[in-house]
Amino acid sequence: MAIAQPERVLQALRMTPLFRGLSSDDQGRIASVATIRDYTRGDRLWSEGDPSESLTVIVRGRVKIVKEGESSDVILEIFGEGEPVGAIAVYNYMPYPAGAIAMEPVTLLVVPRRDYFELLDRNPDFARAIIRELTKLVVALTRKLEEMRGQKVEVRIAHLEGSGRGGGSVRLEIVVHRRPYRTIP
Repeated sequence: MAIAQPERVLQALRMTPLFRGLSSDDQGRIASVATIRDYTRGDRLWSEGDPSESLTVIVRGRVKIVKEGESSDVILEIFGEGEPVGAIAVYNYMPYPAGAIAMEPVTLLVVPRRDYFELLDRNPDFARAIIRELTKLVVALTRKLEEMRGQKVEVRIAHLEGSGRGGGSVRLEIVVHRRPYRTIP
């Protein structure tokens, strides 16, 4: 049985750390302007340089942030369920500095930036609740960085790629390409 879009939005809000601490009235305000978008693996959510017109929170799945290069792409970050993705660009009114690609089937909660900031401006309790939740995210990211500091890159990659997802394991093959040293005569 398919769930109606408004109920799907409310379910997503209740599950998302950024919004679940809000009052039901504030959740209703967000739900009135938010939508749910579904993507399949490999879908591009946005490209580098696209305008950041919506606050986007991952409800289900993982998204990689990719900086495209001439010869290869670099994964800058992987975001998972409950995390806002591209929020820095949205909050700073700047184009996305990198692309975003769905790593698996992804469901996003999407709130237009204009509507989101109007809600923040008009509702001080809502704004304080969002600030509290954003602060929690910053603390969690700081802890994550502290845990990873000093670890070998292989361990950090394994932690990033293999963290959870149903208790299974992930096999990573790490190939290191080294350039030969040139002897200076």
